[in-house]
Amino acid sequence: MQKIRIYQAIGQETNVRNELQKLIQQFPNEPMFWAVLAEVNLLTGREQEAHENYQKILSLDPENPMALAMIADFLHRDGRFLEAQEKYRKVVALDASRWPVWEALLLCNLVLLDSIGLLRDAEAALELFPEQPLVYYMLGTAYNLKKDYIMAMQYLEQAVSLAQSNKRLLLMTFGSLGDIYHHLGNHKKSDENFRNALEIDPNDDIVLNNFAYFLSLRREHLDEAEEMARAVVQRNPNNPTFLDTFAWVLYKQGKYEQAKAIMEMALQNGGDTEAVLLEHYGDILWKTGEKERALEYWKKAQALGSSDVSEFLNKKIETQTLIEN
Repeated sequence: MQKIRIYQAIGQETNVRNELQKLIQQFPNEPMFWAVLAEVNLLTGREQEAHENYQKILSLDPENPMALAMIADFLHRDGRFLEAQEKYRKVVALDASRWPVWEALLLCNLVLLDSIGLLRDAEAALELFPEQPLVYYMLGTAYNLKKDYIMAMQYLEQAVSLAQSNKRLLLMTFGSLGDIYHHLGNHKKSDENFRNALEIDPNDDIVLNNFAYFLSLRREHLDEAEEMARAVVQRNPNNPTFLDTFAWVLYKQGKYEQAKAIMEMALQNGGDTEAVLLEHYGDILWKTGEKERALEYWKKAQALGSSDVSEFLNKKIETQTLIEN
C-alpha cells in the first residue's frame, strides 16, 4: 500500500492501477483494496467503475458504511432519491457521526416532500449536530409542510441566528419565513423577510413570485408586485405557477383582459390540472363578462377536490356569482 500511495502522490495513475490489480488478484476478498480502487476511479472521473467497485465492497461487507454512502451518493446524483434515502438511512444507522451523510439524507427527504421522514431525521440530526443551521432549516421546513406555522417559524428563526455566514441558506430561510409569517397573518414580518431575501439575491424567482402573490392577495403595493411578477415571467415564460401569479396581480389591478391572456398561457402550460389556477381563471372570466364560462371553470376547480382553492369556491358555484374578499 505504501508503494501505491507514493505512485498516487507523484501522479502515476497507471502504476497505481497495476499495483492495485496485483493486490486484488492476491486478496480478492479484501474490501480495503477495492475501496482504494474506487477512490482512484472517482478521482479520475470513472464514476461507473467506482460504482461497480463499491457494489463489490457491499458484496463482501453488506454493512460497510463507506460503500453504502458512496452508492447512495451515486443514486442521489442520478435523481433516484427514494433509493438514495433508503441507503442513507442504513448508513446513519451504522455510523451516525458523519454530518455530510445526514445532510444528504435531509435533502432527499426534502426533494421527496416526505414531511414525516424529514421531521424524524432532522430531530435525530439535531441531537448530534445542534450547531448546524441546516438542521433547523429542515425542521422548520418539515413543520411548514405539516402547516404547523408556529413551530416552523421558531426553528427557522433559529436557523437565521446560526447561518449568518451561509448566504444561500439565509436566502432560503428568509424566503420561507416570508411565506410562514404570511400564513400567520403577520404581514409586516412577512414583507421584512422577503426583502431580506432579495437583498441577498434580487433575482430569486421563487422569492419574487411568492412576495408578489402575497402582496396581490392583500391588494398592497400592486405596482411593485407587477414589476416583480413580470420579471419572473420574462425569465420563466412557460411556468404555470409564475404565470398565475402575474395574471393574479393584473387581476387585482383591474387589468382583466391582460390577466385573461396571461392566465390562458398558464393553463396551456400545464396549469389546467391545478384547481387554484382554474378558479382564478373563472374569476377573471367573470370580470370580463363571460359568466357561463366562469361557472364552468369554477366547477372544474371544484371537481379536482384540492384544498388549495379559496374558501368561497363552493358558494360561487351555489350562487352562480363571484364572491371575493
